[in-house]
Amino acid sequence: MNLHIVHKSAHAHGSASDALTLISPDDKVLFIDDGIYNTLNGTTISQAYLQKTTHCYYLEEHASARGISGISSQMTACSMTDFVDLSLAAQHNISWY
Repeated sequence: MNLHIVHKSAHAHGSASDALTLISPDDKVLFIDDGIYNTLNGTTISQAYLQKTTHCYYLEEHASARGISGISSQMTACSMTDFVDLSLAAQHNISWY
Protein backbone atom coordinates (compact mmCIF):
# COMPACT_ATOMS: atom_id res chain seq x y z
CA MET A 1 0.00 0.00 0.00
CA ASN A 2 1.21 3.47 -0.93
CA LEU A 3 0.20 6.74 0.69
CA HIS A 4 -0.41 9.56 -1.78
CA ILE A 5 -0.23 12.98 -0.10
CA VAL A 6 -2.00 15.61 -2.19
CA HIS A 7 -0.96 19.20 -1.37
CA LYS A 8 -2.61 21.22 -4.16
CA SER A 9 -6.13 21.91 -5.35
CA ALA A 10 -7.01 20.49 -8.76
CA HIS A 11 -8.34 23.96 -9.63
CA ALA A 12 -4.90 25.52 -9.17
CA HIS A 13 -2.45 22.81 -10.17
CA GLY A 14 -2.32 19.69 -12.36
CA SER A 15 -0.62 17.48 -9.78
CA ALA A 16 -3.93 16.57 -8.11
CA SER A 17 -5.21 15.17 -11.41
CA ASP A 18 -1.86 13.59 -12.25
CA ALA A 19 -1.97 11.59 -9.01
CA LEU A 20 -5.12 9.83 -10.18
CA THR A 21 -3.16 7.98 -12.86
CA LEU A 22 -1.01 6.18 -10.27
CA ILE A 23 -3.44 5.41 -7.46
CA SER A 24 -4.36 1.75 -6.94
CA PRO A 25 -7.50 0.55 -5.11
CA ASP A 26 -5.47 -0.53 -2.06
CA ASP A 27 -3.58 2.79 -1.86
CA LYS A 28 -4.50 5.52 0.58
CA VAL A 29 -4.82 9.22 -0.24
CA LEU A 30 -4.34 12.03 2.26
CA PHE A 31 -5.36 15.58 1.36
CA ILE A 32 -3.45 18.35 3.14
CA ASP A 33 -2.73 22.06 2.62
CA ASP A 34 -4.80 23.34 -0.34
CA GLY A 35 -5.39 19.73 -1.37
CA ILE A 36 -8.27 19.92 1.10
CA TYR A 37 -10.33 21.59 -1.64
CA ASN A 38 -10.31 18.27 -3.54
CA THR A 39 -12.48 16.72 -0.82
CA LEU A 40 -15.58 18.85 -1.37
CA ASN A 41 -18.71 16.77 -1.75
CA GLY A 42 -20.05 16.31 -5.27
CA THR A 43 -17.07 17.76 -7.12
CA THR A 44 -15.64 15.98 -10.13
CA ILE A 45 -12.24 15.61 -8.49
CA SER A 46 -13.56 14.18 -5.21
CA GLN A 47 -15.67 11.67 -7.16
CA ALA A 48 -12.63 10.68 -9.24
CA TYR A 49 -10.56 9.99 -6.13
CA LEU A 50 -13.34 7.97 -4.51
CA GLN A 51 -13.66 5.86 -7.66
CA LYS A 52 -9.95 5.03 -7.48
CA THR A 53 -9.83 4.11 -3.78
CA THR A 54 -12.14 4.08 -0.79
CA HIS A 55 -9.23 5.03 1.46
CA CYS A 56 -9.39 8.84 1.28
CA TYR A 57 -8.42 11.00 4.26
CA TYR A 58 -8.04 14.69 4.94
CA LEU A 59 -6.11 16.52 7.61
CA GLU A 60 -8.81 17.92 9.85
CA GLU A 61 -6.82 20.90 11.12
CA HIS A 62 -6.05 22.03 7.56
CA ALA A 63 -9.76 21.91 6.68
CA SER A 64 -10.58 23.90 9.81
CA ALA A 65 -7.88 26.48 9.07
CA ARG A 66 -9.45 27.07 5.64
CA GLY A 67 -13.02 27.12 6.95
CA ILE A 68 -13.91 24.20 4.69
CA SER A 69 -17.24 22.49 5.18
CA GLY A 70 -19.16 20.22 2.86
CA ILE A 71 -16.48 17.55 2.70
CA SER A 72 -17.63 14.26 1.23
CA SER A 73 -18.88 11.90 3.92
CA GLN A 74 -16.83 9.15 2.25
CA MET A 75 -13.62 10.97 3.19
CA THR A 76 -12.20 10.34 6.66
CA ALA A 77 -10.93 13.13 8.92
CA CYS A 78 -7.54 12.52 10.49
CA SER A 79 -5.25 14.22 12.98
CA MET A 80 -1.51 14.82 12.75
CA THR A 81 -1.01 11.64 14.78
CA ASP A 82 -3.12 9.74 12.25
CA PHE A 83 -1.00 11.27 9.47
CA VAL A 84 2.15 9.85 11.07
CA ASP A 85 0.50 6.44 11.48
CA LEU A 86 -0.59 6.40 7.82
CA SER A 87 2.94 7.36 6.75
CA LEU A 88 4.55 4.63 8.81
CA ALA A 89 2.12 1.95 7.60
CA ALA A 90 2.71 2.74 3.91
CA GLN A 91 5.34 1.03 1.81
CA HIS A 92 5.94 4.32 -0.01
CA ASN A 93 4.88 7.92 0.67
CA ILE A 94 4.33 9.92 -2.51
CA SER A 95 3.82 13.68 -2.27
CA TRP A 96 1.97 15.51 -5.02
CA TYR A 97 2.87 19.24 -5.15
